[in-house]
Amino acid sequence: MFHYGCGAQHEDDGVGQRLKGYVVAVLVAMLLTPSFPTLSGLPSVRLDDVLLLLAPVYVAVVVGRIIIDVRVFVLFVITWWIALSILWGAVLGFGAALGDLFVIVRLMKYVGAVVLASTLVSVCGSRDDALDWFLERFVLVGIALGLIVVQQYYDLLGLNASYVSLVAPTQYETLVGGYPWPRPVGMIGNPNELGFLLGLLGLSSLWLFLVHETRAATWSVLVACYVTLMLLTLSRSATLSIVIGAMVLLFLVVVRGPIQIDGVPHPRRLRMKVFAIVLLAGVAAGVAVSTTGVIDSFLWRYSTELAITAAETRVSYWGENLEIINRSPVFGVGTLKHDGGLQYAADNEWILLMRMGGVLLPVLVAILFLIGMFRGGGPFGRLSRALIAAIAAASFVYMVPAALFFSLVMMPLVLLILVVASPRSVLSVRSV
Repeated sequence: MFHYGCGAQHEDDGVGQRLKGYVVAVLVAMLLTPSFPTLSGLPSVRLDDVLLLLAPVYVAVVVGRIIIDVRVFVLFVITWWIALSILWGAVLGFGAALGDLFVIVRLMKYVGAVVLASTLVSVCGSRDDALDWFLERFVLVGIALGLIVVQQYYDLLGLNASYVSLVAPTQYETLVGGYPWPRPVGMIGNPNELGFLLGLLGLSSLWLFLVHETRAATWSVLVACYVTLMLLTLSRSATLSIVIGAMVLLFLVVVRGPIQIDGVPHPRRLRMKVFAIVLLAGVAAGVAVSTTGVIDSFLWRYSTELAITAAETRVSYWGENLEIINRSPVFGVGTLKHDGGLQYAADNEWILLMRMGGVLLPVLVAILFLIGMFRGGGPFGRLSRALIAAIAAASFVYMVPAALFFSLVMMPLVLLILVVASPRSVLSVRSV
């Protein structure tokens, strides 16, 4: 059956513990620490930025080798293609500046996440053990984030006034002073990104619940908690994308029929009983909330009128960006951060990627998500591929109205999960 923790380690226990401690530190930094301001004119810095940029160095020193996953090569191709696109955009007369190359630093953070995840699999001895260990730590660290979300939504002890302006200045008024529809921002600073992060926590909990017989009640309760917290962010894009991801996961794990682990049928009766209990409890809670009128305070954004208005606004923004894409469909025109002629943001990350690097860039990004679907790995491999498919589906939908690939928190986190779920190591370089 399945195993929890990294029991069959290939490395010395001390090496494994230090590496796992580093991974936990990265998760804590991602979920529970804010951005820190730097010198005027420079981007703010997050603790996880530093940890992931230094991850290859840490791995080389502690483990003694760096494992190169095929996703590292994809990220390097993306990096060089974006640099070429910035140069080409300058040739075409679009604004460009040295600061545009900061995107390369962002991509190096992604490389650090891939290297760290690949090494975790090596230290744990198998993808199966590494995935169990990582997802369990992820959802447990998420509990602390959930407490922050509840505190922000209800402004418990009036704490929002003391720190929200530092985390998310644009959301300060909605979280302080009794605003009727507060939108928690966690430590990310953006309610939409927070919503997707909470949705990822819910998807991870759901996968643990569906795949493992042990701790089924714990995982099912966490699913309900994270979904509820996601709704509190009022993020339509996060809600829709995570619902689609959950449907993909449920179909691939449950609907496609029973599987066998080590030749033994994998029972589902306990899982489905617990799931039924949680579902009924959720329905009862929904009825109780709706009768008190509280539901109106956080579901107003999901009205058809508001959704249509938001969609029409985004489509109008897309038009300007599509015109630029038509001018350079192959190479794109770079980031355009310093171009005064751009009136609207892309408001669609797929269009942003095409505007930035032509038709090739979104293809490369999609490959980055889907690499784990290209190979087998037995029954457990099918289950890990189901998780990859769910996350990819949710991510692709979320990227239509919002940003994921260029999120300094969400994209490294997604890469950590995808790599652990399906490592594609092609080279191991020993440090001197």
